[in-house]
Amino acid sequence: MTDLPPSAPGPAPLSTWRKITTVVLILLGAAAILFALRSCQQDTADEAAPEPSATVTEKVKPRSVLMSTVSIENKIKTRLETVSNRKISVECPKKVKQKVGTTFDCDVFFADEPGTAAVSTADVEIDGPDGHFTWKATPKEQ
Repeated sequence: MTDLPPSAPGPAPLSTWRKITTVVLILLGAAAILFALRSCQQDTADEAAPEPSATVTEKVKPRSVLMSTVSIENKIKTRLETVSNRKISVECPKKVKQKVGTTFDCDVFFADEPGTAAVSTADVEIDGPDGHFTWKATPKEQ
């Protein structure tokens, strides 16, 4: 039989394989223990979360969309100035709900007679979702 020199590669001795197998098994066992501990901690965290004792239902009112009345004032003013041949001043609420069916009044004054009472009321109704409106002027009793 020929003897191999000590530096020649060859199969590892049986004791080396046992050492490697033992290390691999220890690492797998440690990984399994860590996995089990993590699983238990997640279950405990889930149990620690408080359960709601009662369900509270609140109705949240949708916020009303408000619109400026400046364009409404200008349109009423332009129309009344055309019809009356006089300078007109119109005062409406600053903002109203932009909702179909919203109604409000605007006071109409002669611009060339400052400090006088309103001569008419414009009854305005929002009749379209985009803020379209209709109005009717009603003279005020003097």
